[in-house]
Amino acid sequence: MQYAVADACISMCDDLNDTDGAAKIINPLNAVAMVGIAEAERDAFIVIARYRAS
Repeated sequence: MQYAVADACISMCDDLNDTDGAAKIINPLNAVAMVGIAEAERDAFIVIARYRAS
């Protein structure tokens, strides 16, 4: 396991695995980035999402 020093931490439930925990952080950040890129380029994008039950 590797460690890094961070300025902020996000608390996760003990029963949440690493993959799902990472997705809860990265997916919203990707959405924010896509909107920012579309606004900067004065363009649009379509998002199709599908819910995956665990």
